Amino acid sequence: MLVQVQPLLTNMTNHIPNSPWLFVIDTADFAGNFERDLCAFITGRVGDCGVGDEMSKLFMSQVKKSDEYLFANVTTEPDDNGCHRPVTIYKNKDDKYHSVAIFFDEKPTKWQIQLMKERSEQFANMPNKWKTGSNRISKILGFRLIKNIITRTTKEEIV
Repeated sequence: MLVQVQPLLTNMTNHIPNSPWLFVIDTADFAGNFERDLCAFITGRVGDCGVGDEMSKLFMSQVKKSDEYLFANVTTEPDDNGCHRPVTIYKNKDDKYHSVAIFFDEKPTKWQIQLMKERSEQFANMPNKWKTGSNRISKILGFRLIKNIITRTTKEEIV
């Protein structure tokens, strides 16, 4: 289901992405604490910053060797510092940054979506490395697939 939403905000700036598809994971927690690790765990993709490298290695060890390039359609966008990342925090319907958006240059397949949903739940239930006795994410609230339609206009003047 496609829904109309506000523009994506990367790292709380006004950067609007060029990626045509966004896979969004809605959570009950502030997503800035785990968005890059979550993306790496469910897709194997890591940005230029390298955050999530351990989770990416875990992904590679858990998927079939033939599936290593399963998420080749995940793309990157620059953050406000110019660091290219495959993921960003995203506002939920309550206008809070409790969601994670993963950038895709092609529509994710049903199989990719199913795997991301399953692995998101697995990630959420992993022990929180910062808070003993709790899970990484208190609750996954749902998933959204957003088609990002970019319209460009030009204005011409005689000079």
